Amino acid sequence: MKCNNIFNQDDLLDIEKEVASIERVTSGEIVPVIANRSSKYRTAEIIAAIIFGYIFVFAASEINKSVFWNNSLSIFQFILIDFTGIILAFLLFRIAVIKRLIISKRAMIHKVHDAAFSTFYQQGVHKTKNKTGILIYISLFERKVVVLGDEGIHAKVKDSDWNDVINIIVKGINDEHLKKGIIDGIESCRKLLQTHFPVLADDINELDNRLIIIKN
Repeated sequence: MKCNNIFNQDDLLDIEKEVASIERVTSGEIVPVIANRSSKYRTAEIIAAIIFGYIFVFAASEINKSVFWNNSLSIFQFILIDFTGIILAFLLFRIAVIKRLIISKRAMIHKVHDAAFSTFYQQGVHKTKNKTGILIYISLFERKVVVLGDEGIHAKVKDSDWNDVINIIVKGINDEHLKKGIIDGIESCRKLLQTHFPVLADDINELDNRLIIIKN
């Protein structure tokens, strides 16, 4: 699943309206962001491809042991077989399902959190007057969601409090109902924010309500 062509204009407007409806009753400023992926994972691709290349050579030698053990496999043939294996591996690792198999969950979590923190500052979520900015960062390839609250939010709402929001959106990704997952996830912020951050008399909309799409 990629976010490039998932949403039409009506979908984007529905998500924007949902954000606006939450912000009308709370002083929180929600910024939803969706990215195709949080990293290209080139290092993992290279290492896996090299390993696959050697496995390919070994498999070729097993098919014709007499050639291998009689030392009639030339250096050129060895390199050609190895290179063929590496190229095949790179092509295979372009497939998201296979690529996810070679990357550890720990590595993906680390990359998603790094990307979320970077996006938090790039999108100016830290610039609200009362430090009430909230980033909902969705990374499709990793199927991970991170919610980050600025200082004012984090003082009363801890990371663990966002679990329901995260779980709802992740379910939407897994069920391929992404728009619904995002809207339901944002809606689940309502009660949490209204409890701790009711709307203020002088409240203004400080951050854009639209869904930000990162087509990386």
